[in-house]
Amino acid sequence: MSKDSKKRAQHLDAMMYVKGDVENEIAVQAIKWGYQEHPFWKWDIILKEELAEARTQAFVGGNSPYGELVQATAVLMSWLRDIKKNEIYKEANDEPDKNR
Repeated sequence: MSKDSKKRAQHLDAMMYVKGDVENEIAVQAIKWGYQEHPFWKWDIILKEELAEARTQAFVGGNSPYGELVQATAVLMSWLRDIKKNEIYKEANDEPDKNR
């Protein structure tokens, strides 16, 4: 295996772990909070809180922000799911989404 191939394989392996961690965190958040549906401004606040925790972990705590960034990514994925769900609902019912 060439050096480039080995490096690519390492990146793919790491990405598989990241994806798994994010999927697990989405499940944890769903169990804890249920499936969230919020207006844009609320999602923005939630995401900013998660990113602030990651910054604090990295810059103040001197530790890896990995766990906090996984949580922030799970929030983003849930936000995207909420957007897509509303788009699908709107298309299916041909109605504007009044909450967005």
